[in-house]
Amino acid sequence: MEASSPTSPISMNLELSKLQLTDSPVLQTTPKSLLSPEENMWSSLRNVDPNASKLPLEEIENSDCIPPPEDNSLSNEYVPVDSPALQTSEVLSSPTSSSRNIPIVPSSEFPGLSSSSATEATETPALDQTDFPSLCPSAPVITPVWNRAPPPAPTPIALPFPPEPTQDINFDESSNRKTMKRLSTGKKITLMTNCYLMTVKKTRVYYYDVKMKKEYTVNNQKRYDDLTAANKKDAKKKVDNKELNLRILQLVFRRLRLIDVPFAYDGCHNLHLLNPLEALIGRKKVKCCLEKEDLPQDMCQALFRQTVDSRIHVSLDLNTKAPFCQLDEIYKEGLDEGATPCRNVIQLILLQPAKNGDFFILPQNQIFEKSKFRTTEGQKFELSDLVKVGIKASVKVGEGENDEKGIPFICLDHCKSNFFLEGPLTSVQDYLPINFESQTSCRNLLKGLEVIPTYSNIRMKIVDFSPDSLEKKEFKETNSDERKFVWDDAARLAKKKKSEFNKNYKVAHLSFGSAKKSYFFPIENIRLVPYQKMSPHHITPPTPSIPQERIQESRRIAEKAGILKSNNLTKKFGITVSNEPIEVTGWKLEIPQILYAGPNNKPHRVFMDSESASWNPSGKFVAPASVKKIHILYTESQKNKNLQGAVEAFKKDLITESASLWTKIPDKQITIEKLDVDFRGNSFEGILTAKLEKLSIDTYVIYIDEKRDNPSHGVVKMVERKKGRMIQHIAIDEALKRMKSKSTPQFILMKMNVKLGGLNHRVIMNGNISHLWGEASNTLIISYDVCHSSGARTYTKGEPTDEPSVVGFGFNGLRLPEQVIGDFALQDSRQEQVDCEILMKKTQWMVNLYRENRKTFPANIVILRDGVSEGQYKMTQNKELNAILRGIHGAMKTRQMTLERPKFAYIIATKRHANRLFVNDLDTITNTSPMTAVDTGIVRKGGDEVIFVSHHPLGGTAQPIMLNTLHNEIFESHDQLISFIGALCCTHQRSASIISLPETIFTADAYAKRGAELFETYSRCVRTRKEKLPMREGGKPDWARITEDLCYQTSPFATKCMV
Repeated sequence: MEASSPTSPISMNLELSKLQLTDSPVLQTTPKSLLSPEENMWSSLRNVDPNASKLPLEEIENSDCIPPPEDNSLSNEYVPVDSPALQTSEVLSSPTSSSRNIPIVPSSEFPGLSSSSATEATETPALDQTDFPSLCPSAPVITPVWNRAPPPAPTPIALPFPPEPTQDINFDESSNRKTMKRLSTGKKITLMTNCYLMTVKKTRVYYYDVKMKKEYTVNNQKRYDDLTAANKKDAKKKVDNKELNLRILQLVFRRLRLIDVPFAYDGCHNLHLLNPLEALIGRKKVKCCLEKEDLPQDMCQALFRQTVDSRIHVSLDLNTKAPFCQLDEIYKEGLDEGATPCRNVIQLILLQPAKNGDFFILPQNQIFEKSKFRTTEGQKFELSDLVKVGIKASVKVGEGENDEKGIPFICLDHCKSNFFLEGPLTSVQDYLPINFESQTSCRNLLKGLEVIPTYSNIRMKIVDFSPDSLEKKEFKETNSDERKFVWDDAARLAKKKKSEFNKNYKVAHLSFGSAKKSYFFPIENIRLVPYQKMSPHHITPPTPSIPQERIQESRRIAEKAGILKSNNLTKKFGITVSNEPIEVTGWKLEIPQILYAGPNNKPHRVFMDSESASWNPSGKFVAPASVKKIHILYTESQKNKNLQGAVEAFKKDLITESASLWTKIPDKQITIEKLDVDFRGNSFEGILTAKLEKLSIDTYVIYIDEKRDNPSHGVVKMVERKKGRMIQHIAIDEALKRMKSKSTPQFILMKMNVKLGGLNHRVIMNGNISHLWGEASNTLIISYDVCHSSGARTYTKGEPTDEPSVVGFGFNGLRLPEQVIGDFALQDSRQEQVDCEILMKKTQWMVNLYRENRKTFPANIVILRDGVSEGQYKMTQNKELNAILRGIHGAMKTRQMTLERPKFAYIIATKRHANRLFVNDLDTITNTSPMTAVDTGIVRKGGDEVIFVSHHPLGGTAQPIMLNTLHNEIFESHDQLISFIGALCCTHQRSASIISLPETIFTADAYAKRGAELFETYSRCVRTRKEKLPMREGGKPDWARITEDLCYQTSPFATKCMV
């Protein structure tokens, strides 16, 4: 990237925010090549009228926006609050008027699939390549309560191609970044944290590269396996044998007589010593060989199979690029460095005593006690035995309260997870809903687990399951064409009778080490290795711990692991950790007020409870959508029979609740029908699609079934997307069994109103943010996040997969500034950086939609990015933000309008961190109050970081949101920023409480998950037809084409919130 020219105006200068074309002295005297990157990007937007901030009248009149209908009763425009139109009980949209509002849609449902598939799927019409409906559902009439006249609803527009590339902006050299003032508004309080202060002495630590290679002979051929992933080509390879590597290194040290030498080793290729080897043994490097006979028996069995001439080669070499580091350099850690090598070394030293003791360490530095893990054999166990408690330890450098050089500390966060029990693989059926006779069930729940055969200690991994049962599965003997049955061979090896095996169980495919070949094992011949964590798709996560328990357990484990307790290793390295948590100053902001529509449609303020951060919706929706008809479809099963009565009761509750929140829905507008579906077959899509085609286009469908017991949700959402018909999916166990509470019908009505285009409530936030938030604001808020898996399958490290990463977007691009919609896009798998082309195209669409609805371009653009770590901050700022700015520039360049350059703020907002905030009152530790923020002490040194608790947790301990502002031209203070973020957290339209994330981020995350779910259903359809995904050159899936098939931008729901 090139920096701005010394003679040119500074990049991103606020003084140049008013851009002019004809009379700009800069453009008349300075060649374009000498302009700053920012000036080059925005120079084409300058026009003859420097004072125009709105679109010219001619532009409005000649725009492609659909004009408002002539019939005032059907108008989408705002009307005065005393207008009789607002007094009516129902305002129904006309199919005639809504037919003008047709989004641009593709000509077929899945153009990415070959046309030949149409004849192969006649039995399931929902999967055929039929066209989308020519008409979208009727656009609802919004009936607001404020006297304001925004323009009518627009049509979604086709995306222009990205503009010609412009020079990137180097944000590192931008002088336009505002430094925000510290928090000063609200009630000042003292908070306890889960952070413990460290002191680090000036200690030199030497860095050695460790290489371990396993040599063995198979079939008279020598082979080598890299145990430490030391080569560049193996840099991203997962090392599964870290515990074995540590034991190998300890054997080498014993041979070198380095018994009491302090060291820190990560189990891979990084070793840190307090003294160089030359001073310890008189040699600069070490090369040695451990023969198979030198290893303990259990290590031999784990490392070598039936091999001969086996040994381990170990080398220790001083790193040439960074042979040593000074630990006290952590005090000098800069803002843009991320986690420095010095910080990583300190963290490694602090965790080393736990590795040498009775602890098991998982990725992300999660520490669990080995003694708490147990087997299933010979013991009765409860589901509570699956739950294990540990801590997550991370080192950070904060700015301190009054310390200019900063303070290092360790953050200890309590973690609780479910783990598989060590023992026979068959025992998992005691605590998981698995069917060993189903290949799909076995794949979804067991693939990727580490196991060992019952008759050896060879560590292997489950890579797949055979479609054949044990009775039919055959294999071919190595170096022979003879075929044998797995059943016979397995019984011989395990010394069991064939009758001891279930012949109907599927056969597991196991791999060993880096070998691509898989071996067949009956399930009865496999044991689970310990310390394997379950994911949420295995079992419901354990109940979160309350603050008092969280702090006590964290301290107990940290003391036992030697982190909070003095030990010889950390003393020798000059590191001391305090036993008392850090206390910081926080600020409790005033709780906002919520606005509903009161009598005569006048604004009605609802006051929120300051401790529970919730309110009672005592009013009507501020902008109610209209619905002509609701059709309830439900299915029954063996578990839930005779649901007719429950569904009728649900209907009555819905009508009753609608009278208080919405316009009362007449009984005749809601119809009920039982849908006979056999979920074991493949006819569900076809049955649901056929039923939708019989209903009128303006019917809102509610579908009820046992969502947790079958994979119907993805199919329902796919049919909704393909057919352009709104369907709200409700699970029996989530709704019909809780109808004694008002919360469920309230939630259903809230979501229904939002999906139809309405707005439930508004937020009145204290603080000077009226220009950024509310009906008078002109601020576009864009949020995005990345989801890497639908959760339908478990993938092992490095395993090839067709499942993409999904980028979700959330933004406020509609007429009402508080209305948030979104979309998603697919990109290459496991890619955290968002593809620049995706960002440019989606940003152009969002800005164009904002302009079509508001009749002006935004004056401020706030961009919130979720899901990145410190080390990725620079990438997101210089890559992703530049792509977003190109998209905005392209949208504005298309119009060639005169306007002020928007001001930008780019903020990382995430909950993926370890910080917690508590109130310690007379040794009683509780959650901090909602709307509490901290911007001193434990926040990142040199940054613009704020830790903010917006909500009250339903259970356990509140997880704050961490805000890191990387670029800011908008916010003057942290008070203003927190007021803005707090308003977004209150804007969630489908609840009556504050949520823990800003609404746009919540929406982006939900759209990303929806995209992953839709793709999983889409790919299953492709596999069923025995076809392949659309491909691009290079043999990779054509994600752009698949995105066009699945995303909401190209559907009738482009301007609706569908999550």
